[in-house]
Amino acid sequence: MVVCKKMDKNSKPVIMTQVLNPDSLGGTMTVFNIYFGSALKESFEIVPLVQSNARLNFKQIRSYYRFIKTINPVLIDVQGVNIEVLSVLIAAKLAGIKIVMGVHGMYSDLYEISKIKKWISAFITEPISFYLADGVYCVCEFATRRKKFNRFTRHMLGYSYNPAPDYSSFDKKYIRNEMRTKFNIDPNIVVGIVISRITYDKGLSFLTEALLKLGKNWPSNFRVFIVGDGRYMQVMKEKLQELIEESLVIMVGFQKEIHKYLFSSDFFISPSLHENHSLSLLEALAAGLPLLATKVGGNPEIVLDGENGKLISSMSSEELKEGIEFMISNKIKFNTMGKRSLEIAQSKYNVNKCVARRKDIYWEMISR
Repeated sequence: MVVCKKMDKNSKPVIMTQVLNPDSLGGTMTVFNIYFGSALKESFEIVPLVQSNARLNFKQIRSYYRFIKTINPVLIDVQGVNIEVLSVLIAAKLAGIKIVMGVHGMYSDLYEISKIKKWISAFITEPISFYLADGVYCVCEFATRRKKFNRFTRHMLGYSYNPAPDYSSFDKKYIRNEMRTKFNIDPNIVVGIVISRITYDKGLSFLTEALLKLGKNWPSNFRVFIVGDGRYMQVMKEKLQELIEESLVIMVGFQKEIHKYLFSSDFFISPSLHENHSLSLLEALAAGLPLLATKVGGNPEIVLDGENGKLISSMSSEELKEGIEFMISNKIKFNTMGKRSLEIAQSKYNVNKCVARRKDIYWEMISR
């Protein structure tokens, strides 16, 4: 389905932004909502091209082509590299519109898909997408150094960080007390939190093993919030059943108001097996939490080891367990590390700075 909204003519260049799965609260949709409500609109007219039930077929291509020709933007910003966006890329190319592609992640990085799908993504879908795009930007510096882009250097535009949300309007202390009362958590209890799709790729099987190892000698002053849903959810619940029954692990499923859970927690856990620029880490950063994360992808650009958190190896339940124990035993550092997280969010990842960078990319593409 394409959501089409007629726009009044004005002097600002029209940028069309492709958005996949509009009902989701995933990374690309979260970023779109931040940018759509930002000062970016002062320079450009932003028109969403919303995809739901995306398919690669002639009917979809024709529908997107007609919509693009109706709006006639100077540029279309395609978010992501996957087979679903190929129909938009083809339609934009046929319409003669310049394409800039934002790389948030790639299917070929996934562990949960079949070897055939990984091969198709790595050697067919992704190269075709990069070839069709007139410019490609990544969402973190790490991604720009990947060998996958070596053949497409003339397309590369560097990186444009995802912005961190602004939580300054919330009464954090009030929400913290409210949430801890709701879940019967004493103010002195240390709470770790995971906000993620509950999947293998996000490292939840390794977190499960780490929590089970910890369960043999579980600290009396420690609880864990697990926020999210996914294919690994039921398996995780079954394995952690005893810890859940004792209210040591609290699984709350998918939640819209994740800031409430962040404010009620003391540190953030990200066991992901691969990342580009993690939105969940940025959200935890903006909430002023110390971060425990795997040293993958762009995570080291958000987590400064020893300053605002701790980096550990991926695929290691033992290191994850030790990392959790380290965070619990260093409660006295939470305030200092949390303040450092907030400083990084407000300086390196503030919306205005990220918007300025995105503007530069758009103007560069328009002027080509």
